[in-house]
Amino acid sequence: MLRCPLCGEEFRGLRSLVDHIREKSYEDKNHEILLTAYCSLITHMDMVLGDVFRDFLRGLDDIDRRVREAKRLKSEDIDAVLSEIRELVEKIPKPSSPLHAAVYESAIPSILAVLEWKHRTKRDLLRILSEIKALFTENKKAYITMVLKASMILSEKYFIRV
Repeated sequence: MLRCPLCGEEFRGLRSLVDHIREKSYEDKNHEILLTAYCSLITHMDMVLGDVFRDFLRGLDDIDRRVREAKRLKSEDIDAVLSEIRELVEKIPKPSSPLHAAVYESAIPSILAVLEWKHRTKRDLLRILSEIKALFTENKKAYITMVLKASMILSEKYFIRV
């Protein structure tokens, strides 16, 4: 279930949420602003993810492959992998474009929060990697949440209030 960030009403899918925001946008300027932000993000999401997170995702894929191939991981190995992911996050340049910046501001805190999950075993580490990858996988809940959060950031920071 997805919740409208402005009125709190719940919807079964992304399409019904967008339809709701579109319908409300005729009577409420805040919904109109959010609809504009959301449609801008959906239209350009692949480009934004490629521009901002390309190197991070390549590095994450490499780490994921190495972890899956490893027979056994010691606690120190797991901590080293998490440190490597944190370094990849730190290397992501802060974008200047409003659209890119909104996605960046939405994704980075989510990635950092996932890195704080319990991580004692290889299975825990694979779960963390999977959740981070879900942020960048269309139609996954984490991806949809990131897009909605980025839409709110974009509408609040960059679109003029009427």
